[in-house]
Amino acid sequence: MKPSRLFASMLAAGILQGCTPVAIPPATPTDQQEAYDRERYQSKIQFSSVDRQQIAGFLRLARVYSGRMGSGEVLFSSGSPRDLDIIIDAVNEFTRIEAEFSGDIPYGHPGLLDLPLIIPQSEPNEAELQQLVRYVLGGGFIIDIGMGFDIYREGLEKYGELVWGRDAWVERLPDDHPAYFSYFSVPGGLPEINIAADPDRIKREAAQPMQGLFIGDRLAGVMFNAFASQGDLPGTTVGGGSDPFLVVDKKTIRARNAQRNDPRLRQMVVNLVVFALTQEGSIAKRNIVE
Repeated sequence: MKPSRLFASMLAAGILQGCTPVAIPPATPTDQQEAYDRERYQSKIQFSSVDRQQIAGFLRLARVYSGRMGSGEVLFSSGSPRDLDIIIDAVNEFTRIEAEFSGDIPYGHPGLLDLPLIIPQSEPNEAELQQLVRYVLGGGFIIDIGMGFDIYREGLEKYGELVWGRDAWVERLPDDHPAYFSYFSVPGGLPEINIAADPDRIKREAAQPMQGLFIGDRLAGVMFNAFASQGDLPGTTVGGGSDPFLVVDKKTIRARNAQRNDPRLRQMVVNLVVFALTQEGSIAKRNIVE
């Protein structure tokens, strides 16, 4: 037996002079069930049908990418870890949902179908597109559609055999859509923030309504330009156009951070997460309390 293990065994048995055994309380049925749920599910929530802020549970978020992307491209793509941190931090700060990052996975990974929310990093190839269509038809939610809606239309028509405009479509979310009120009240959507403005005096324009991807009566994803992509930032590209690294001046970094920390943006992010988890047909394990 290794010395460290021998020491631990002697300590637990109270053999070492002056030591007493440490009593470990047995796991309660509730603790055992929670451990089982966290092992089995990527998300489990309990919420009230009456009080929208009475929601609790846990959630794992993932960034998904095409298998043809390199690790560096995933790391420096538009859905950067900083953007993911905003989502996780906002959910943990404002709600009783414990959110965490589950890792980067390719579209083809079978675990994709268990994740209630994802953040795509790149366009999928044909085989991956079929898997992505399977995901959204199965209740998955795209929290920010940054690569445009055309790829989803192509996939839903080809692999989902849906009629675009009848079975699936894109439209502006009306001002009274539940996504604006699922946790906080954020009517009309997010204000447009001028990222080129003085970072100490960020200019907020009129609200920019979100565009949503609908499959039947279910909202399957949104595009709301919450996070500026690398390509949106002024700066100098290192090593030519194919290099993912971008040198950005301090003023731009400060402006982008101010945009990401905007309270209204953080509230809308929480709204989208809560809406995606609680809407009918969600992949999340749901328990509704009257």
